[in-house]
Amino acid sequence: MEWSIFHKYRHLADDGKVKHLQCPDCEGHLVTRLGKDDEPDLWCPVCDTRIQPGLDLYDQIRAVVGEHHV
Repeated sequence: MEWSIFHKYRHLADDGKVKHLQCPDCEGHLVTRLGKDDEPDLWCPVCDTRIQPGLDLYDQIRAVVGEHHV
């Protein structure tokens, strides 16, 4: 997984162009952090939930980023 995809998505969310990734437990904004094997993890600083994104989520994020960065 490319870190840059997650960073580009976060910038789009910060600019109000897409919704922030939300924690399924508390609906807080998820932050990208270093996970296992240097892969990105999504972390909720509100409730300390960690999610390892799968290929489906990664593909969805990559598609959204691709729509905005053509």
